[in-house]
Amino acid sequence: MKTLTKLVISIIVLTFPPIIMGGDVTIPNTFTGGTKAIASEVNANFTAVETEVNDNAADISTNTENININAADISANTDDLNNNISEISALRAEFIEYVCPARYGVYFNNRCYYLDGSGGTCDAGFQLAPQSILSSIAANFLGRTYKNTVSDNCCIEHTNTDTEGQDWGFTYPGVCNEPGPFPEAPYLNGANCIDSNNHTATQLTLCMSSE
Repeated sequence: MKTLTKLVISIIVLTFPPIIMGGDVTIPNTFTGGTKAIASEVNANFTAVETEVNDNAADISTNTENININAADISANTDDLNNNISEISALRAEFIEYVCPARYGVYFNNRCYYLDGSGGTCDAGFQLAPQSILSSIAANFLGRTYKNTVSDNCCIEHTNTDTEGQDWGFTYPGVCNEPGPFPEAPYLNGANCIDSNNHTATQLTLCMSSE
């Protein structure tokens, strides 16, 4: 985003009409006290001032036109930038849906997470996830479903099951061990999962995409 901003600023500097600065007035004749002023020299001084004032007035008019042009260009560039941001957001949404379909996946911090009745194994390109991540993403599983297989045990197996036990799960019956989508999110100690250590063939399992 910083690079895009710098590019826009560079385009503005290179393509927008310049602001014209007024010049200094050059007085052709200098008078010394006690000397007689010559009318032609006095008139020449007035003419110099008048010419510079007129030039400045023209510069102001030109600057005003340029400012208006710049304002229109900035407005157009802002519209283009907003359109680009919208397109980038749409492309990002398409990418996320491609790598982590919303039917079952939760996309968080550039990883895709899913729950499955896979008995502690994950699909190719995925690995067991830590249960600690559920503190951040559990609520997002509301409305999702199993990636492949309905589970037969509601405690969530994870990468640290052997050392931490299983402390997260779904309500049972009514949510877990039944076809999705999930009508509620998993929660801490759901299904009375407290330091549990279940390893059934279709154990509810938390997986994440590998780096």
